[in-house]
Amino acid sequence: MGTVASPHFVIFPLMSHGHTIPLLHLATLLCRRFIAVTVFTTPANAPFIRDFLQDVSISIIELPFPKGVLGIPAGVENTEKLPSMSSFGQFANATKLMQALYCFFGMSVFANTLCQIIRIERPHSKTISPDEPSAVSSFPWLKLTRNDCPPPFGDLELKGPAVDFMKEQGMFAYHGN
Repeated sequence: MGTVASPHFVIFPLMSHGHTIPLLHLATLLCRRFIAVTVFTTPANAPFIRDFLQDVSISIIELPFPKGVLGIPAGVENTEKLPSMSSFGQFANATKLMQALYCFFGMSVFANTLCQIIRIERPHSKTISPDEPSAVSSFPWLKLTRNDCPPPFGDLELKGPAVDFMKEQGMFAYHGN
């Protein structure tokens, strides 16, 4: 009878501390259960990750972040270092120049489903006031206002670099790159 390979998790968080920290907590928990973990990151983010993971044995692989990307100052490899969040579109596009895209949606199935329903059905588009509640078809007991939804979901029109980025990520998630 053959041997069963031990599980090995690979984590490549969005380069933002708000996304990275919860995944590093997960990596630590996995490691304490004797599961191999590898974290992919960029050279500028590696020191933060190494400091965070100093008490566990986790592999860290550094991938070079693209240089000379229009709108991204030299050395910026994390959303916290962006001059403004209006540069996020350029930052997200720069990540495409790295390695092959692998996609995982880390939020809950309910939150992901709700985002998709709001994106497709736009229940709040018929409201007059941003504080006027509207029902979500699949969850009629759930009433949301435009103010409850962060941009771009609460906007009357879905457009802009963030929307383009989300659509592209969805396409890659379902069809690959």
